[in-house]
Amino acid sequence: MAYDLFEPIAARAKPWLGGSTVRQNDSTIAVAWRLTQFNSLGLIDPAHYPALAAFSMAAEALPEFIAGPLE
Repeated sequence: MAYDLFEPIAARAKPWLGGSTVRQNDSTIAVAWRLTQFNSLGLIDPAHYPALAAFSMAAEALPEFIAGPLE
């Protein structure tokens, strides 16, 4: 699964993939993870991808993400 490849990348984020600045790749990974969680009906367990889950939660706490909630 693609998330098996992204998990170690998210684990190395400090706090973002490029350092202290959020960039497109950060947003893409966070949005992809959130949409997968929203649409997978629990088939992808966040416990198997703790770094991705934490990374996405950190991104979703940003004002830019809060302004455009998942509906």
